[in-house]
Amino acid sequence: MSDRDPYLVLRIPPTANSEQIKNAYRAMSKQYHPDLNQDIAVAAQEKMKQCTSAYRILSNKERRDDYDQQPHFKPRVPKGFSANIKTRAFLDKSAPDKSGFFEKLFGLFVKVDPKPTKDLEAARTHFTMGLTLTDREAFYSEAREEFQRALQANPDFFEAAFNYGLMSYKTGEFEEARVGFQKASRIRPQDRYSRLFLDLLRPEDIL
Repeated sequence: MSDRDPYLVLRIPPTANSEQIKNAYRAMSKQYHPDLNQDIAVAAQEKMKQCTSAYRILSNKERRDDYDQQPHFKPRVPKGFSANIKTRAFLDKSAPDKSGFFEKLFGLFVKVDPKPTKDLEAARTHFTMGLTLTDREAFYSEAREEFQRALQANPDFFEAAFNYGLMSYKTGEFEEARVGFQKASRIRPQDRYSRLFLDLLRPEDIL
């Protein structure tokens, strides 16, 4: 696996299409072309190598699929946990237009108010909704918000913290992704996938 995340290198979200990938590569190539950066030629050359490597992965469907399907890119689920089946069925039938979607979907759950102490019922409710929404790319941002609410209800909810980081990553919110994985790593220091993401999302690469 590369030590640089190709999406982060090209400054695009993992949901980017082929045209967006191509445009990002062209823009980065122009920005870091050694002929235009003679005062920092060595650094520019290294950046160009990273951009070329990233584009090589993302411009090829098979290589991109291999990268995206690595196990750490999948949402984490507590042992023995199962999402609400009714919610999944509702999501499958919903139209791409998200208008009014959440007003209806919230009717499937018990509404709870945030509390300063742990609220395990609220955490599970929001986590279930977030996990369900990860099935559809169009709802990644909403899934991220639900994982954040689950984490607010239970600050020690490792899977909510990890999935908040993951959904932030998938929507191109790389700084927030790092925040989520830092939180997950503090809750469960031995988790290798959290550490892997923190290695990929280095502050110097995000800025």
